[in-house]
Amino acid sequence: MMKKILKNVPLFLGLLTVCGCYLFSPGITLEVSTQDRTGTPVFSPLPSFIPEAVAVTIGCTDAAATIYYTTDGTPPHEGDPSTRVYTGPVTVQPGTYLQAFAKKIGRKVSHTAGGYYALTETDIGLGINVTWFNTWNESQPLANVASTVRAIDPAVPMTVDGRGELTGDAGLVVYEGWEPGGNGGGGGAQYGTHHCSFTGQADLDADGATLADVSWDGPSNTTSFTFTTTQPGNSFIHISNTKRLPADPPGTGLRDFRMMRPGHGTGDFLNTAFVDAMEPFSAFRVGPNWGDMMYSTGASVWSERGKPDGLFTAGDNSQDTAPWEVLARMANEMEVDLWICLPPFADEDYWRNIFYVFFYGSDGENPYTSPQADPVWAPLDPDRALYFEVGNEIWNWAYPFGDATAHMQELAEAEIASGDPYHYRHMGDDNLWYGIRGRVARLTQTASRICREVVGDGNMMTRFRPVVAAQASYPFIGGISLSYLKCVYGGHGWYDDWAGNHFPGRYSEDLVTAEDGSLNQFGNPARPLSYWIYGYATAPYVNGASVEELFSELTGAAQSYMDDTIRDAADAGVVPLAYEGGIETYHNYDDPGLDTLIESMLGYWYAHGGGLFMYYALAGNGGSGIYPDLTRQDPDIWPKVRAVRNIAGLP
Repeated sequence: MMKKILKNVPLFLGLLTVCGCYLFSPGITLEVSTQDRTGTPVFSPLPSFIPEAVAVTIGCTDAAATIYYTTDGTPPHEGDPSTRVYTGPVTVQPGTYLQAFAKKIGRKVSHTAGGYYALTETDIGLGINVTWFNTWNESQPLANVASTVRAIDPAVPMTVDGRGELTGDAGLVVYEGWEPGGNGGGGGAQYGTHHCSFTGQADLDADGATLADVSWDGPSNTTSFTFTTTQPGNSFIHISNTKRLPADPPGTGLRDFRMMRPGHGTGDFLNTAFVDAMEPFSAFRVGPNWGDMMYSTGASVWSERGKPDGLFTAGDNSQDTAPWEVLARMANEMEVDLWICLPPFADEDYWRNIFYVFFYGSDGENPYTSPQADPVWAPLDPDRALYFEVGNEIWNWAYPFGDATAHMQELAEAEIASGDPYHYRHMGDDNLWYGIRGRVARLTQTASRICREVVGDGNMMTRFRPVVAAQASYPFIGGISLSYLKCVYGGHGWYDDWAGNHFPGRYSEDLVTAEDGSLNQFGNPARPLSYWIYGYATAPYVNGASVEELFSELTGAAQSYMDDTIRDAADAGVVPLAYEGGIETYHNYDDPGLDTLIESMLGYWYAHGGGLFMYYALAGNGGSGIYPDLTRQDPDIWPKVRAVRNIAGLP
């Protein structure tokens, strides 16, 4: 599915081990004592994607050690019936999670080695999160800045027609926030001269920028001007006495408003700096906006969504994510895959229209429902994949996610009170986690069903890929969603908790256990999880105040988070994914060793069977981005840029 292949991924974190030390970069080491512990087993071939069964040898640096291993996903323990003593190569089938430890008399037991020999390699890749499409946007993806302007006063929203074109006067924010070039990131303003135009007439004024060369061409009814930003901070444009046609009264709006970034012409769609920054990546994920996808307010029906032809604004001025047609065009032009977050409180018609847009395209207002010879907005190309999840982090009670999580809880509680038609209470009585995650899982199944109805069976799990996402550090949260789908929409007659334990007193194994589409105990067609979802995704991060702390975290909790994700996906029979993750630092972008850390983390993930990893984020302040801003992409200067380019095999 992907045209960008990772070429230089380190195969295993252990490749960085030299004489008992973990190597960061010249002059930076973290000592690790290994003198009193048996050597950790090493697998050959290393855990990876295998198309068929392979013979795996398990070695140890202590020749006299006894090696114990399991192949059923359970940790090995001496004396446990499922634990075997290694005597020779082990035949490993695709989808096996192999674990082993070594024991030698007179020394401590080794650490346990583990690895997932995955089912398929169709999904391995390095993707990136792209932050909000708004006036303080750091990723700056579009050439036409006017697409993402907003009203100066949120209490006085812009008025637009069905195609997103202004129907009245407006005061608009063009840029706000940061000065590009600072080490803490930024990207609000882009200095230079913007060549601008619109169809119609208006009086123009600007703050924080200079207007010049304003002219109106009568025959084409086109106004053109330049908008030059020269200083940090905010910039605004005031458009008054608008007239779409010369005979219209003042205040009737305008059309085709374009404000092209410096160096771009009116026919350009993507910012060339953004395209250059995307070169190492095979997919991008769109950060949810504040209205449709995060809060319980915003567009919940199709008529309220942002339109692709004009200004990206909803009725409440909360539309910060580009319209679906724009995202499809971005993916097509860059030849990458796309990951979206469905608005979690939208109706089913809205979701169905989203899938129609990506499968058939749209006329700018409504989707087509059949193939078109010349669509106004083209669908996602057939060789591009669309990953989709319901909302974003609907378990997170912190700002700005908390409103959506609280509202999802309210809706689950209301459904339980009405007789629990969706069987949330069987997951854990009145525990709010079970209601929230059960409801999100049900909505994921609903989205998967709707998508299948639109695109057909043959395109599901290949071009269109539903995903269940959860928190990496609390695997029980994801386990609730997976267990709910297993029982209510699968063939299992019980609920499992995240550790695989059956809940006592609930449904038992003697109920429907087939996964052939026959009706289960809830009257739903029983299917394996892989029928409803393509992947299970978490967000493995490494946090720390220094390179040394980051590496310590990587070899500890972060590695455990990755192991849990890969294991739980394997148990569910789906692909392990990361919707976010990476090295999260709160200091300079140019710290030595960040490149080694990123390559170490991603190397561990891929070597153990992890699939698509969506790094967070393309650009951003606080150290979370690959690029401080898009003006700085030199891999010789910026370690994180160097890391992703090296992994992708780029100079």
